[in-house]
Amino acid sequence: MSLQRVVDFKNTVIIMTSNLGAEFINRIDEIVIFVSIFVRCRVENVLKIVDLRIKEVQERIAERKMALDLDDAAKQYLVSIGYSPTYGARPLNRAIQSELLNPLSVMILSERIREGETIHVRFDGPHNRLMIIPNHEATVDSMDRL
Repeated sequence: MSLQRVVDFKNTVIIMTSNLGAEFINRIDEIVIFVSIFVRCRVENVLKIVDLRIKEVQERIAERKMALDLDDAAKQYLVSIGYSPTYGARPLNRAIQSELLNPLSVMILSERIREGETIHVRFDGPHNRLMIIPNHEATVDSMDRL
């Protein structure tokens, strides 16, 4: 029993990502070199990605009639911790989760920010972190829920 098969490669794109491709260079019709978008990415482009992610957060909290107010320094901070030349903007989602969404959840659960209010987020330079400014003091009852 033979397991040999004939395969047609005329409509195929083969991507070679290592030096192994150097052995086949003479048999390739065309070479297209891809440069990572994030190698040439500028800060303003990453800032646009931050704005898109923040817009998604705003849409999520709109159900509770809340609004999000981030100053430019807070956005720049997210750019600085959410972008790396190696991984691009992939760490940005983790940065938004850990620096904004997790603390915001605690604020909402402790009723320091309530339905219908504006959430003010600022960059706290001395502590190098985002600061969510509470609208109310935490109540004893709300702290029991945490």
